[in-house]
Amino acid sequence: MEKENKSHYAVIDLGSNSFHLWILKYSNGRIHTINRIKDKTRLGSSIDSNLTQKSMERGWQCLRYFKQFLDKIPKQNIIIAATAAIRAAENQNIFLSKANKILNLKIQVISGLKEASLIYDGATRTTDGPSKKLVIDIGGASTEIIMGDKAKIIKMNSFKLGCVSFLEKYFKNRRLNEENFNQAIAKTKETLREATIDLNDWDLCIGASGTIQTLFEIKKKKSNTNYLTKQDLYKIKSQLINCESMEYIDIEGLTPEKANVFPSGLAILIGIFEVLSINSLYKAGGALREGLLNQLIPLPEQNILIKNLKILSNTYQLQNNSQIILDFFDKIHFLSLIDSKEDKDIFHKVILALAFLNQIGLSINFKNQYSHAAYIIQNIDMIGFDEKEKNFIAYSLRNLDLNIEEFSSDLIFNSNITDIFIKTLRIAIALQDVNEKFYRIISREKNLITLELSEDFCEKYAFTYDKLINQLRDLNNSQITLNISLKKITGA
Repeated sequence: MEKENKSHYAVIDLGSNSFHLWILKYSNGRIHTINRIKDKTRLGSSIDSNLTQKSMERGWQCLRYFKQFLDKIPKQNIIIAATAAIRAAENQNIFLSKANKILNLKIQVISGLKEASLIYDGATRTTDGPSKKLVIDIGGASTEIIMGDKAKIIKMNSFKLGCVSFLEKYFKNRRLNEENFNQAIAKTKETLREATIDLNDWDLCIGASGTIQTLFEIKKKKSNTNYLTKQDLYKIKSQLINCESMEYIDIEGLTPEKANVFPSGLAILIGIFEVLSINSLYKAGGALREGLLNQLIPLPEQNILIKNLKILSNTYQLQNNSQIILDFFDKIHFLSLIDSKEDKDIFHKVILALAFLNQIGLSINFKNQYSHAAYIIQNIDMIGFDEKEKNFIAYSLRNLDLNIEEFSSDLIFNSNITDIFIKTLRIAIALQDVNEKFYRIISREKNLITLELSEDFCEKYAFTYDKLINQLRDLNNSQITLNISLKKITGA
């Protein structure tokens, strides 16, 4: 028998549309994903209260695949949860009996409310923003809606609304027309209306699930915004109706394997938006599987971004000068250049990441360290950051010691603010090894940064001084002007 690896863990989610296996390593306080496997089993495709023989066969075969990855993981490090399709099935015992024999592990059939609480836990631990959140998760056979404040759940519900079950009820003829959509939306609103009457005390709406993930993938092909609006949903519904039939769906960002259950999931989300008067929805960093993981590895309650950035910084043994960079951006009031609250929140996250991780490339080589840093950022797990945010961080790093590379329209922010941000970041990083008593920032008025250096700064920090002079020329070609003066500074 092969030796067990005690630092390895596995989370298995037996969903109504797909089965998921997440294998990870937990060491020195850091979570590192080793493998993720997903298989569409469509257990929730039955039109009555029993799992079909074909869907059970698909599920058992998937578990046989999973089994080969679990043999070296201690049993106490594995958690398995079955959700709506299995819990609602009258013949669940037939499926579970054989599933238990295949895995030789305990499978938890969790209630709808337990699923909701785990989803909320996983979503809020991995998503930054205001403390009062509304969390939405659309599954294959159920939809969970939870409202809470920080870790406290105020109200939660699990509804029998699923993208697989709605496919069979409202889109069985494979037609994409107003009638099918309207029936699915009406059923969603009828199901939700009374149960959600007091779901109104929240500041941020976040969503998880395949449907919501796919919607973001479609939207990013056309727009840099990081949220969904009701108009986005209506527009994509119209695109689907123009396709007329599921066989002819052709929408950029929507893959063929996801197309089958996407219209029904979209109809459910439109119904939720209309009943709850939602203006915008942001993508959650995690959901059920992250909540299940917390049952195995209790994670401390603290700012998830700060926590994980500190862990990454410690893992790569980086010198912690983060506060200097954070203070610099704070003192020059950089965020006042940003218009929307949503963009301010994203820039705050980006500045945090770069403050902690700008030296991460040194773990490979000093030469081209920022290119190495960009590569690492794009290829590691950063809980709380989506792909677009990671891409912007990587782009910023690649341009720290180079001329600004050609601007990409895929970046979150426009070329003007991106250019100003990178040039300002260069100054902040140049100062991160300087004792703060040798300089001070006087003001930033009308895009003017005034930097006072001590009289002996040139002697003590000659290399940094030359870098600052170069940055002065570079920055002054943008919308921000940097003034540098040498003055006697008390305490220097």
